[in-house]
Amino acid sequence: MLKQTLLFFLFFIPLRSYLGGFHLRKYRDCYRMSCLTLAAVLAVTRFASFDMHVSCGLIVVSSVGIGLEAGLARKKQESGIYALVVWAVLVILLALTAVCYLRREQQTLVLLCCVTVIVLVSKRAERIS
Repeated sequence: MLKQTLLFFLFFIPLRSYLGGFHLRKYRDCYRMSCLTLAAVLAVTRFASFDMHVSCGLIVVSSVGIGLEAGLARKKQESGIYALVVWAVLVILLALTAVCYLRREQQTLVLLCCVTVIVLVSKRAERIS
């Protein structure tokens, strides 16, 4: 599932890098959690079957949540460049979502849905901890 892995990292890394999120105390634990997250996303992408409308709806809702989180983070930063990068990645992700929807690529929509939901949940978990 090389294509899915690359697509996952193409969106996950910039969103998490520029938005932030929940971090574990030890690098080893963070690495393990990252590997587990990737494996879980690939398993869901391969074996789960969601309605395309549900996937698209979750992508849009979680992308809006991520965008709002980026806006809140922007107020805390001297430079708003991080929020702009997050929004640029989200625009590309949403454009890809539209293309995948039109091409009926259900598996890719599930993957993008997992990415956006995980990023948003991770950012929310950061606030709680």
